[in-house]
Amino acid sequence: MPKKSNYELVITDGWTEEDHKAYRAELAQRHLDQTFFTRAFAPSPFHWHFQQASDALQDDLFLPGLSGLLNGIEASLRTICCHVRGRPLSGDLGRVMSNSLLNEAKEIGLKVESLAFSDEDGFLEKIGRPKEPVRLVTLRNDICHGNFQAFSPNLPGIGEFFTPECLGPISAQLLDVSYRWALEVSKFMDEQGWRTAERGLQQPKNPLSQWLS
Repeated sequence: MPKKSNYELVITDGWTEEDHKAYRAELAQRHLDQTFFTRAFAPSPFHWHFQQASDALQDDLFLPGLSGLLNGIEASLRTICCHVRGRPLSGDLGRVMSNSLLNEAKEIGLKVESLAFSDEDGFLEKIGRPKEPVRLVTLRNDICHGNFQAFSPNLPGIGEFFTPECLGPISAQLLDVSYRWALEVSKFMDEQGWRTAERGLQQPKNPLSQWLS
């Protein structure tokens, strides 16, 4: 059954032809934005991780959305490394996000620096040092292990608490990272001849931008 958030009431009385044209263009752009990850990755073993994570975040479902993006990034790294190295993916399912996995992806030609957060320095140097995890690896370990302490505010008279909305800012940041990563992976797969990248694929406006201020 379609979600209520998929409906909107639009009164078109008094609209000019230009109004109708502009609204049709807006709807077309919304569709492109909402299907960005599917268009960037499909068919692949990991495109639904990103697409459904994005859908969840737009409905303020931060826990499944954030963990879904992290799982998608991890799966895309592992899948592409296996494909290039000629290893069966079925024998590589135990590997998780790590500096070494990111470093291997760099070695095969992926621009993994697109996975760095905007305020993160020395990303490429860090992935060569296993004991100094980059922010993406630390985030993956915290979120996928249920360790939310770093995101729990401590307010006077209330103390430390956690609600899913506490993950709003980091979810918005990771969504931006995931958009950049999608463009890089789409380009890489095209260059490898695995699929034809959609021409003119553009990064959507972040629907969680209110959490970035």
